[in-house]
Amino acid sequence: MHCAAVGFADHIDPQEALGNNIASQGLYELGVTETLWRLTESGDLAIDAGANIGYTASILGVRAGPMEE
Repeated sequence: MHCAAVGFADHIDPQEALGNNIASQGLYELGVTETLWRLTESGDLAIDAGANIGYTASILGVRAGPMEE
């Protein structure tokens, strides 16, 4: 299943807790999502060292935008 949340699409499994939240609500952990969105600005360097489906990395990537050279 593909789900668009905060401007990105990720492959999610609605049978898993995280995937179910994204599929049913469009996002996961509203407080964390909103905080990341508010603290990240276009052009920022953002590093996510997590190891799950890439939800926070996707939020940071959409918000920060592509790397400039």
